[in-house]
Amino acid sequence: MKAFTLVELLVVIAIIGILIALLLPAVQAAREAARRMQCSNNLKQMGLALHTYADAHKVFPGCGFKRSKSQGSNSTRSSWMICILPYIEQNALHEMYYLPSTSSTPNGILSNGTAGVQNDPDPAKAARYTFLRTVLSAYCCPSDGGAGQIMMGSDADGPAPWGTVACEITTSSYKCVSGKSNGTNTSNDNEGDFNWDQSLFKTDKLRSSWRGMMHGVGDPTDGGKSQTCESFGSITDGTSNTVAIAELGFPMDYNTYAGSSDPDEKFMRAASVWSQAWRGGYNGGMAYPVPETIRVSKGLKKCHEAAQVFGADRDMCFNGFGSFHTGGMNFARGDGSGGFLSETIDMLVWQAGASIAEGESQAIP
Repeated sequence: MKAFTLVELLVVIAIIGILIALLLPAVQAAREAARRMQCSNNLKQMGLALHTYADAHKVFPGCGFKRSKSQGSNSTRSSWMICILPYIEQNALHEMYYLPSTSSTPNGILSNGTAGVQNDPDPAKAARYTFLRTVLSAYCCPSDGGAGQIMMGSDADGPAPWGTVACEITTSSYKCVSGKSNGTNTSNDNEGDFNWDQSLFKTDKLRSSWRGMMHGVGDPTDGGKSQTCESFGSITDGTSNTVAIAELGFPMDYNTYAGSSDPDEKFMRAASVWSQAWRGGYNGGMAYPVPETIRVSKGLKKCHEAAQVFGADRDMCFNGFGSFHTGGMNFARGDGSGGFLSETIDMLVWQAGASIAEGESQAIP
């Protein structure tokens, strides 16, 4: 029997290599399609959870909640991602957050106090440690390699070092859409500095019709400045025309570029953190007129450069959105349905979808 010659073997190997090279992109595309579908399903489940929450409470949750010290020495904090835990089959985790008051946790486990450690003898502190580090697949897009990672944060007042106590906290892939902004950053401007994602005490500086379905909600006794949660009736643009949640994959250049000489910017900025209950700026974002703010995940530096050209600062990018999917990102509408936002969308249409009472007729396809 005639054996294969060396040339024939090389030809066969070359053909196999060519076939593999041709098949590999198709396999990778199929895998990404599956990841994108799972990501879309995550958003649909969150959208349905918001409706179930609204049915039970007659309002949608806020982006972030905070009571001021006028209501006590400690502040009670929560966020939309914590509020819907019972409706995504995470009731035990939700109950863990609202442990009975103790001397160290008078208003929930993320109140001001000493950060817990694993197996802490204080049950509340041990719960705080577990809660902050918990990874929820429902809050992680499979295409986002930075989701479910441990970062440094704080237990109460925002990312370290602004917070009172540094601790470890996990990242996620989604933010609520808190409204739209023109991107300016001056407190004298109606649409400035204090955007709806962090509007706890500054709603007198904001245009009410630009607010989103879930925005910052603060102390209701704070001189009438703090907004209340939204209901179906207050979303006059219609829930089917309103974007409730969108993606923010962790920026791939985040660890090498923070857009500031301040090393503290390396803490958690531009990341979605589901268990963070500070004001709302870290699990909510804004719709801006700059296209790079819907592709933050693919380049934080590029977004910062575009913001500077526009005349704004890097907060526009920290509060933006983006994904690692080709061509755009998944989102959930206020009616619970899902969609895919193209990176080439008209930014005025994107902004129209972010506000609930501006009277725009554009609908995101």
